[in-house]
Amino acid sequence: MPTQKDVASVAGVDQSTVSLALRGDPRISPETRRRVLEAAKKLGYKPFLNADAKRMIARRHGRPVRTNIIAFVRSSREALLEDSWGWHLLFLAGIESEAYRSDMQLLLVSAEGNALPPNLRRGEIDGVIFYKEATGRKLAGLDLPKVGIVNPLSPWCVKADDFKAGYSAAEHLIGLGHERIAYVSPKVSDRNCLAYIRMEGFRAALSEAGLLREELIVLEGSSTDPSAGEEAYYLLKARGELPTAVVAYNDTMAIGVLWAAVKDGLEVPGDLSIVGMDDVKVASSISPSLTTVRMPLEEIGREAVRMILAQWEDPLREPECRILPVRLVVRESTGPPKGARR
Repeated sequence: MPTQKDVASVAGVDQSTVSLALRGDPRISPETRRRVLEAAKKLGYKPFLNADAKRMIARRHGRPVRTNIIAFVRSSREALLEDSWGWHLLFLAGIESEAYRSDMQLLLVSAEGNALPPNLRRGEIDGVIFYKEATGRKLAGLDLPKVGIVNPLSPWCVKADDFKAGYSAAEHLIGLGHERIAYVSPKVSDRNCLAYIRMEGFRAALSEAGLLREELIVLEGSSTDPSAGEEAYYLLKARGELPTAVVAYNDTMAIGVLWAAVKDGLEVPGDLSIVGMDDVKVASSISPSLTTVRMPLEEIGREAVRMILAQWEDPLREPECRILPVRLVVRESTGPPKGARR
């Protein structure tokens, strides 16, 4: 492995000059620095620079410096702890695998309150990946590559085809012969949120099939855990005759609907077919196993890292938002409808 002494010999200078030149010291003339850099490149010498030294060089020469660190910004420190269903972990698995493949390190930070972590403010990372709109607004002032995932507020973004997810779930049930299909959802905040986009896909499939009657249960809260699904089931029941099938905003709500139906004495899918979305790991292990629309959560994480790197490779590149395909996974919770419902 070449050393500074080797670089000095090829450049025709002493070793202390090499050290100063590599640090961008203004006492070294441009011509001498050019000779040192050419010699270092020729020998394959890669000096170790700590973060402070890299930032010093960047300030002196007016250019960004890579740190090989990507941050995944959570909305709070509790975000991962509260995710008992593994949704965030699938994103992280994708981010980490692509970061490792690209010789990058992954840093987990939180953006609670109004203050951003000091390492983000000082630009000590190569880019940030985030998934909450509120987090995106906090990061907007940072002069760093940023990629929003899932429900982004960023010119650079990557997400699943949520419209197709809602459409595919309804299309599957229609193909099985269902005509009375309900959609259960958390509160719809605006037309750009996932709940709304998935619901619009669901409604489009019903409209195309000529099924103009739709049953929408939109809960007041933002919870999407099983208790929200159970609440939605009993709201449906309170309306009178239950539908023959339910599409839920996500798997955890679908599981709540399933649990409530089974506790209420229904057979799934005999009395009620249920479809979720996301395909979290538990969807395949519950009984009956859950038919769902698989979101490419790990691939979204991997693609987000690639988009950070793309911004470094070409800072003038036009921003883009990539939409990744989804896939229906048919399991045990759906089947053809049968006779009258209770």
